[in-house]
Amino acid sequence: MIPKKGRIKKNWESAFFPVFLSLLFFGILGFLIASNFNINRRRSEMLSQIDSLKKQLQTLEDQNAKLQGGIIEVTTDTYQEEKLREQGYQKQGEQNVVVLPVQESTSTSKKTERNIFQKIFDFFRP
Repeated sequence: MIPKKGRIKKNWESAFFPVFLSLLFFGILGFLIASNFNINRRRSEMLSQIDSLKKQLQTLEDQNAKLQGGIIEVTTDTYQEEKLREQGYQKQGEQNVVVLPVQESTSTSKKTERNIFQKIFDFFRP
C-alpha cells in the first residue's frame, strides 16, 4: 500500500497545472475585457471630438462663404463709389445738396398731443 504522504503530493502536483492554466486564462480574459473597455471609452471620446470638430468646420465654412461674398461685394465699382460718396467725395461736375428737415408749427403739434380725456375736460370747463 502507498503511504498517504505520497498520494497527497501527487494530487497537489497533478492539480497545480490545471489551476495554473485556469488562472492564466481568467487573467488574460480580464486583461482583454479591461482593454476593450478602455478602447470603447477612448473611441466614444474621439467620436464626440469628431462631432465637435465637424460643427466647428461647418461654422468656419459658413464664415468663409460670408467673407468671400463680402470680398466680391467690396471689389465692385458701385460699392467703392458709395463709400467714396459717404466720405464726401463727388464726381466732376456734381454739386452737394443738403436737405434740411421740415419743422412743423408748434400749435399744430400741441393739438395733436392732446388725448381724448383732455378734450372732454376742456369741453366741460367753463
